[in-house]
Amino acid sequence: MITLVQKKANSISSSLLISIFVSFPLLAQQQSIPELIKRVKPPVVAILTYDKEGKELARGSGFFLAPNRILTNWHVIEDAYSANVRTLNEKSFRVEKVLVTDGQADLAILQVNVPNTIQLSPLTITKALPQEGERVLVIGNPFGLEGTISDGLVSAIRQFPKLGSIVQISAPISPGSSGSPVINMQGQVVGIATSQLSEGQNLNFAVPGVRILALHSNQSKSLAQLAAETVENRSIEAQWLVIRGLRILNDFMDSEKFNFNFNDFDDNFNDFDEKFKRAHKQAIPIFIQATQLSPELEDAWSTVGNSYRIIGEHQQALKAFERALKLKPESFLNLFNVADSYSELGEYSKALEGYKVAARFAEDSTSFEMLGGGYKKLKQYDKALEFYRKGNDDLALCGIAGVYLKLKQYNKAVEVYQEVIRRFPKSLWAYMFLGEAYMEMKNYSEALESFHQVIRMCPDCYKVYGNIAWVHLFGLENISAGIEASQQAIQINPNYDDGHYYLGVAYSNNGEKNRALEQYKILNSLNSKLADQLLDFIQDK
Repeated sequence: MITLVQKKANSISSSLLISIFVSFPLLAQQQSIPELIKRVKPPVVAILTYDKEGKELARGSGFFLAPNRILTNWHVIEDAYSANVRTLNEKSFRVEKVLVTDGQADLAILQVNVPNTIQLSPLTITKALPQEGERVLVIGNPFGLEGTISDGLVSAIRQFPKLGSIVQISAPISPGSSGSPVINMQGQVVGIATSQLSEGQNLNFAVPGVRILALHSNQSKSLAQLAAETVENRSIEAQWLVIRGLRILNDFMDSEKFNFNFNDFDDNFNDFDEKFKRAHKQAIPIFIQATQLSPELEDAWSTVGNSYRIIGEHQQALKAFERALKLKPESFLNLFNVADSYSELGEYSKALEGYKVAARFAEDSTSFEMLGGGYKKLKQYDKALEFYRKGNDDLALCGIAGVYLKLKQYNKAVEVYQEVIRRFPKSLWAYMFLGEAYMEMKNYSEALESFHQVIRMCPDCYKVYGNIAWVHLFGLENISAGIEASQQAIQINPNYDDGHYYLGVAYSNNGEKNRALEQYKILNSLNSKLADQLLDFIQDK
C-alpha cells in the first residue's frame, strides 16, 4: 500500500484534539448495552465510493470524530474519485476533501459539510489500549446492512513491524465493515476496524486509538486528485518491479552459465534449457506483483505473459496477453502473442484469425519473421513464405529455407542457405541447416563440409560432431571416421546421449560387441529409450 503522508505536515494542535475527541464526559460506570448503542450509533456512517465514470466502486464504514470530520480506512477511499457518506437516519453528505491519510496504518480523515441544523455528536477516542478479554462492540455496514452491531472480545494485543500495537478482536469484520468504530463498554472508541491485515472472520484487527490520536494534518485534496496521484504512484512502483524482473532475465543471459550456442538448444533449436526457464519462473511473481499494483500497465501484462509462454503455461500466457491487448489493442506484439498462444493451445482457427489481424500492424523485419514462424507452425507454408520474404536479414532467409525443408524442396533450401552465407558469412545457423539439407539430399560430402565449417567457428558444438558421426556411419559407412566423430562429441560432453548411441553403433558395425555393450550401459543411465534402441541394434548384428 502506498503511504501518502507528507514528512513536513503540520500536526493538529493539542487544543483542537481535545475539542475533537472529548465531546462529552466519560461515564464513570458501564451503561446497559441498549443504552450504550443508542448513544454511540448515530455518529456511525456508511461510505459509498465511485470511480472516474461515476460507477459505484466500494462500500465501507466510518464515524464522526468531530463536526464535519469523518474517520475511515484509507483503503475504503483509496481509488475513489468521489464519495458520499450516509448516516443511519439516511442523511447523505458529499465528501469534500481528504484532510489526513496514513496509508501505513490504513487511516483517513474526510471533510464533509454538515448543515448546522443537523446535530451529530462525535465519538470519543481513547489512547488507552484495551485489555485482553475486554468486551467490545463493532458498529458498521457489512454487505450494505447499515447499522449492524456485532460484539466480541479483545483476543490479543499484537505487535506488527512499523505499525506498533494492533488490537485483535473476535467480533467479525465483514465486507462493508472496514472503518467501523470498535467501542468499549464505556462508549469510547478503542480502535478502528480494518480488513487489510487479515481476511479471516475469526482473525480481525483494529488500529488502536493511540495511532488515531497521533494523526497529522498532511493535505487538503479532493478524492479525484488523490486517486490520480495514487494511480501514478502505483504505476511508477509497478514499472520498477517490471525492471526488476527483467533484470533477473538479463543477468541470466549475461552470466557465464548461459552460453548462447547450439549446445543450449534441442535438435530443433527452439527449446530453451531448464536454467533459462528457472529464471523466468523466478521473475513471474515479480511481474504478477506489478500487474496487481497497476492493472493498467501494459508492460507488466506482456512480460508476465512472455514468461508464462517460456515455461510452457500457455493458458496463463493467453490470459496475460489478452489483458495487454485490451490496454493496447493496436499493438502488433500483443496481437501476435494472443494468436500464438491460441496456436500453442491447439485452437488453430483462432490463431489464423489472430495472425491475420496482427499482419495489419506488422512494420519491420522482426514482425514479418514472427508471422512467418507462426504460419509455419500451422503448416500454412504459402503465408509463411510470404512474410519471411518481407524480412531482410539472415533469420528471415533461414525461415524461407526452413519452409522449403518442410516441403522437401531441398534444392531450393540449399540455394537460400547459400545466399545467406554469401550475405552473412559468419552465420552458424546457415551452415548448420545447409548441412542438414545436404544430408536429406544424400549429398554427404557437401554436408560434411558445412558441418566442419560450423566446427571451425564453434569448436565445442558437440551436437555438430554428432551430425558428422551420423553422416559417416549411415551415409558413407566410414566406421573409423564415425568412431572418431562420436568420441570427439563425448569428450566435449560426456552426457551427450546421441554421441554414446553413435559410438555404440560404430563399435557394433566394427564387430566390437563388448565395447558396444559398454556404450549401452552408459547410455542406459542417460536415455533409457535410446539405450533400448542401441541394444536392439547390437542384438540384430
